[in-house]
Amino acid sequence: MPTAPDVSALPDATVLLPSGPISGKATTITSAALVGNSSSDPRAPCRQVYAHHLLTDGDCVTGDDCPCTGGPTFCAVPAIVELTPATPFPVLVVPDSDPTLQALRAELRPDRPEVDGILGTSALAALELDLDYPHDRALGRCVDNAACAARPELSGEDRRASIKGCLASPPGPIMRQGL
Repeated sequence: MPTAPDVSALPDATVLLPSGPISGKATTITSAALVGNSSSDPRAPCRQVYAHHLLTDGDCVTGDDCPCTGGPTFCAVPAIVELTPATPFPVLVVPDSDPTLQALRAELRPDRPEVDGILGTSALAALELDLDYPHDRALGRCVDNAACAARPELSGEDRRASIKGCLASPPGPIMRQGL
């Protein structure tokens, strides 16, 4: 599994935002996932992706790193959109103290989680995405199934078959999940 690069060894770069230039270190990432919020079983986003893959195929069994808490062999998982483009996403790593990042954090507090980064729209080219702010949800549909997979919410064991069917047939399903 790849590890994070040494940031100090990365080349310097600057990106122009509407608020002005922002400087940092340039690198790329090969994939990203947009993960729905889950109040029924909160986990870190990477853990939700792992849980979706594991529980779409079956219940937890002995020896699994089961994501469910409290002993059940199945637990609900939110919708996920996985992006794996043919060409890696360009990324600008900026210091945590960057004024643009700090201004975004200050504006969104305390109603929203901390801003850890800004995703450029080019990273979403394989996806049609509607951010429905009045209804506090995101609606997503893959338009390039080679670079995108939309995994609907896995709310119960009875949903496995339909989700497996969605994952196998183009175009991708619509993801409906609270923001």
